[in-house]
Amino acid sequence: MLALEEIRRVRATLFVAVPAMSLAMTGHPSWAAAEIRSLRCVATGSTLVPDAAIRPWLDRGVPVLQVYGLTETCPIATVVPLHASRAKASTAGKAVIHCRVSVVDASSRELPPLEVGEVVIRGSNVMQGYWGNPEATREAFRDGWFRSGDAGFVDEDGYLHIVERMKDVMVVGSSNVYPADLEQILAESPDIADAAVVARPDAELGEVPVACVVVAPGRSLAPEQVIALFEARLAAYKHPRDVVFLDRLPRTSLGKVQKQALRALVRDSGIAATAS
Repeated sequence: MLALEEIRRVRATLFVAVPAMSLAMTGHPSWAAAEIRSLRCVATGSTLVPDAAIRPWLDRGVPVLQVYGLTETCPIATVVPLHASRAKASTAGKAVIHCRVSVVDASSRELPPLEVGEVVIRGSNVMQGYWGNPEATREAFRDGWFRSGDAGFVDEDGYLHIVERMKDVMVVGSSNVYPADLEQILAESPDIADAAVVARPDAELGEVPVACVVVAPGRSLAPEQVIALFEARLAAYKHPRDVVFLDRLPRTSLGKVQKQALRALVRDSGIAATAS
């Protein structure tokens, strides 16, 4: 792979990779023999980061620093400190020096550790507003804090964990289901190259999870095998009710899965559910 060869050629000390790129590199046949000793660390972010995109680097002695932020925060709001790169690699880190980060409930009350709420940010890095759109600007701020639209929590050590985009959280029956919980399990399968989970409208439950899966080269999978991955891992109501196989997931230029496009695809696909 060209990226691995370039790291060796220029003796790179810092490498930035979105999770999809990290998974592709560490899953490549040349990964085991790749010369990466020059790297002091790898930075990743831009979307939810599965453990499978972090662990291979750590296993080869390369620290991984997850960063979190949005375009509106220009962009970095939190980062994992280098000294915590192994113990806290799965977190989004702590607030950088130029801003503050908090997790609040619907009443803007700061939540205690481990309680999930909305991540809010304030500081000199935060935008002043959306150009020519005062209504959107008003909606984006509350009491001087920028509302990220992300659900997350802070652990006992003060590290931020991003759970999901709030608009991506689905309600199955009366229970919240976070797609990231399902996507983490899919990412662990060697038979799956890429995957995302979105909601499909359901007459009985309101909406149900659907797994969109890209099968790894040289592998084969049936829908029943994908759904079986969740047995004894998650409560039954969280299991996907259907599996849609794709050649690739639609992504933005920053590597983020375009979930709106996937939701439209699964809604209009007409594929019969493979599990009740």
